[in-house]
Amino acid sequence: MVCRSIHPGLFGLLLLCPAFSSVSRAVSFDAIVTLGDSLLDDESGGGRSPVIAEIIADRLGISVTKLAVSGSTSTDLISTGQHTTAASGFGAGDLAFLWIGGNDFFDAGTSIAIGNFGFMDTLEANVDTALGTLTGAGMDVVVLNLPDFAKVPGVINAVPSFLLPNFTAASAEWRTRLDTLAATHGAVVIDIFSLFDVLKDDPAAFMVGGNTPVPAPTFGPISSCPFCVFFDEIHPSAMSSGFIANEVMMEMNDAFDPGGAMPLTLLNDTELFGLVAINDSCNAAREVSGGVMAAAGYNVIPQSSDAVEASCQASGDDDLWFSYVAECDGQLIADTAGSLVDTVISTYETCGGAEIACGYEAASDDAVVTFPVTTGSEYLIRLATVGGNGRYQLNLSCSEAGQVPAASTWGLVVLFLATGVMGTLLAVRRAAMPASAGLGRWTPPAT
Repeated sequence: MVCRSIHPGLFGLLLLCPAFSSVSRAVSFDAIVTLGDSLLDDESGGGRSPVIAEIIADRLGISVTKLAVSGSTSTDLISTGQHTTAASGFGAGDLAFLWIGGNDFFDAGTSIAIGNFGFMDTLEANVDTALGTLTGAGMDVVVLNLPDFAKVPGVINAVPSFLLPNFTAASAEWRTRLDTLAATHGAVVIDIFSLFDVLKDDPAAFMVGGNTPVPAPTFGPISSCPFCVFFDEIHPSAMSSGFIANEVMMEMNDAFDPGGAMPLTLLNDTELFGLVAINDSCNAAREVSGGVMAAAGYNVIPQSSDAVEASCQASGDDDLWFSYVAECDGQLIADTAGSLVDTVISTYETCGGAEIACGYEAASDDAVVTFPVTTGSEYLIRLATVGGNGRYQLNLSCSEAGQVPAASTWGLVVLFLATGVMGTLLAVRRAAMPASAGLGRWTPPAT
């Protein structure tokens, strides 16, 4: 088994030992299918979207079929046939994501607290069955272990501190058992346990847009804690999901070579910052500079409503705002080339002021506007999505009057697409918080 370190520029130093470490195999993936619980199923209406499988699918340019169901235990996964449904509809050339076990841990919370890990035999047997079915159908499989449950807010808040080491021991044992299962079936393991240990111990190594992540036990949605590691008491935040997606892509780069799409390009700081959509009102506009991918992210469910509508497309309700200070006297071209959702752009000089320009193209996801600007003046750009949420990209090019930009935005976007830079941004989903009044009456939450 070969250990390696996480990219130090993004995550700090962390040695990972993937269970599957053979030489990269040439694979051309046709589709992705997900199995598991709310970590791969957003039942919150988009508050923690997109899930990691959707990020990878966007990077590869393929579709996702969601079989994962919020609240599932590993026994539920087997009894409802998530694995057999996947095997009947997918096969060689397809990629399965399996992330299960969180609800098994919560259901066994009282037993874990006193050091009884017997529940894990059932979890192990169920995952063994699922992996055997998926790989037996010819699929490649990516399977994720679980974070240290002693560092999950819902457990910290429900369990006396002197019992927390038992949750660490249980989480570590599951990591070991899953490594063995993955090696047996030829699956790729994503070591969430180690990743979240580093994130907890050295959050400054995970800076996003100059902001240090806030570790457990603090948690909160984007509206109250955009840089929290946890969205609620049990689910990773959108920001953390971006870190997880990057780790998945690094492991996939080691294990596969799918149809020339490798290496998958990790989410950069701009894209990771785009996961925390705190600029959903004009007064909270995010400052951006000119260039290709001046901003990118996932247009999450708005936290507030400013009642602004673009004149050229009034149905674009889910919006984000950006502030741009002109770098030239001439024309600014703002476009959304590279977006994976229908977009509309409108521009303003002040919040509540008159619209300067509006762009929408019904036949394409891309919108474009061109309008005159003056060096040093601020312009507000509203980017909205039409008909749902999705991955957006904002490109800005300022040219002096009478001059043509040195390189067209469109040409650079093609270059980005060719090198795999286009992508989407991720997060896992929301679920019920655990209600607790001592271990004996602990009501386990659904993941």
